[in-house]
Amino acid sequence: MNMTSVTQLGQILAQIKPAQYTWLDDFEVKTEDQEKTFDAPFDVLASIISAIDADAPLWEIGEAWKSLKYSKGFDGLKVTAPNDFQIQRANQIRKYYRNKLTILALKSQSMSNFRVDLQELLSMDPTKLKLKFLPMMIRLPSFYKEDTIIDNLKKTTVVPMHNRARPEKESRTLTFVDKIHRKTKNQDLNWYWFVNEQNVLHRLSVDGKNKLSHILEKFLDKPVTIEANYPVQTVRGTDLSFFSVEGDWKLL
Repeated sequence: MNMTSVTQLGQILAQIKPAQYTWLDDFEVKTEDQEKTFDAPFDVLASIISAIDADAPLWEIGEAWKSLKYSKGFDGLKVTAPNDFQIQRANQIRKYYRNKLTILALKSQSMSNFRVDLQELLSMDPTKLKLKFLPMMIRLPSFYKEDTIIDNLKKTTVVPMHNRARPEKESRTLTFVDKIHRKTKNQDLNWYWFVNEQNVLHRLSVDGKNKLSHILEKFLDKPVTIEANYPVQTVRGTDLSFFSVEGDWKLL
């Protein structure tokens, strides 16, 4: 790929505007069914993880579990029993979020609606399912993956402390460190995380449906130089700041 093509790739990938984040996506539970609770023969979250591992579409997983309200048993349901490793992962996710909520409580931080619901979910028996929590449970494995990456970035990188009102376009040499695929009802983004020579954190957001993303990723095995605007932003719901790669950016 010549340098003109590389520049064009950057210009194409730069044309995205992240949408508002929401955790209730893919399907919804009717109001009259919100508080219905059902007993399952196995760990519900672990079963969901099992289906995700099998590449089942998230809406299909949700519809399968929602059909509990029409069934007298599990024989006709398209839900799978988890293995020991998937049960272990489900327990790991629950433990992680229990610890996180405990820390927030000790810090006397206010709880969002999501965290209030999550706290109630984590207090339930793993083999019980309240339908209002189904959308959250289906997203919890991806949230966990994202949150643990964010935690690691906090520990291993330097975050920018000051913002500039009008950042000028400049060139920076960046080294790729990790990737998060964030997909919700209103978002489908690939977050590419980088550090500069001083180990300061940067993020490049690319549309998850952009068919040229794989070409960008071919360049990420070594440092890349990107010309862009670099305003400071913060990951919503966290204290993690970073330089955002924005504007009509291009690879040099």
